[in-house]
Amino acid sequence: MAASDAHKARSARAAVFLLVVAGVSALRLAQCAELTVNSADVVRHLLYGLLVGQEGYAAAGHPLFAYPVSWPPVPWGGVPYNYPPITLAFFTSVAAISPSVFFAKLALTIVEAVCAWLVTRLTASRWLGLLYWACPISVWWTSREGQFEGLQNLFVLGALLLLRHQRLGAASVSLALAIQVKVTAVFLLPLFVVLSWRAGRAPALRAGLAGLIAFAPTLLAAVHYPVMNQVFGMSAPLRYNPYWWNPLDEAMFGWNPSWMIIGNELASYGLVAMLLFFVLRAAPRERIFFLAPLLWLAFLKGHSNVQFWYVMVFPSMVCAVPDPRARRALLMAWPLLDVRSLLQLLFGAFGNIGPDLGKADAVLPYTLPPGL
Repeated sequence: MAASDAHKARSARAAVFLLVVAGVSALRLAQCAELTVNSADVVRHLLYGLLVGQEGYAAAGHPLFAYPVSWPPVPWGGVPYNYPPITLAFFTSVAAISPSVFFAKLALTIVEAVCAWLVTRLTASRWLGLLYWACPISVWWTSREGQFEGLQNLFVLGALLLLRHQRLGAASVSLALAIQVKVTAVFLLPLFVVLSWRAGRAPALRAGLAGLIAFAPTLLAAVHYPVMNQVFGMSAPLRYNPYWWNPLDEAMFGWNPSWMIIGNELASYGLVAMLLFFVLRAAPRERIFFLAPLLWLAFLKGHSNVQFWYVMVFPSMVCAVPDPRARRALLMAWPLLDVRSLLQLLFGAFGNIGPDLGKADAVLPYTLPPGL
């Protein structure tokens, strides 16, 4: 009888799990079909994808407004492409298949589904994988707004899984690709160096060489346009950070109301305190695993240009933590970093609402003249 009851309980949990997965998947698909409202970055990415597909990677070295095309008022259209080359390659591939905002958001949502599976593998918990898939931060900023932090997570989580299986060379390659999506993945580099060195000098040197070779996309891009200057010199044109270390510095918070400033400060400083607590409890040999999330939180609190969707990468930093209790606590606290995304899903967009550039039901209506 007890065995039968246990079986029924497992079946009930499995049914609840599948229902939640299906419900979240349907919600995400519906969000893909909606207009972007907080940002139009995905439109800019797709336009550069179209340009690169026609003109080659040299197109990324010029602002959109430099081309003799009647562009709509795309935000940052006067700035050359300021993201690393793997990001550009991803959106060039998306634009080659279907240059529509809907398809771009769908592709990024599929990436997030893979990330959720990787979280499940790394944590040995399908419920933590479901937390990633269902988190309003990911649902809103990926499936609704088309932000691409999930692409960085994909390579970081893949690298962590490879590292766990002692595939050091492949892990180094995956981490190098993550850094070429967004540079903040570099916070994991010290962990990879230490763990590779612990495996032995020869394996560490091979892994390092593989990682260096994996930066070939950046070297190839640099032949066509000044990629390093654009990534590092043009990526912080704003002074805005909703998680800024000093809550009294009103200028850094822009339009944010007081309740949001207080909530974000409590959540972000609370995570700092949690991490420090777990670091102090950890064995000295294991403290290196906490360095990446600590560095990332220092970036979140101290950089002068941070957006809400940047917090999407926190789970990929945390999944390296070996202590299951610490890892679980940090992942469960993650959604508190951005309550705004939940409120927007429930009640509609608010705050910095931009122009409706992201029509999700049509291919971008821009024809590029030949020979630009």
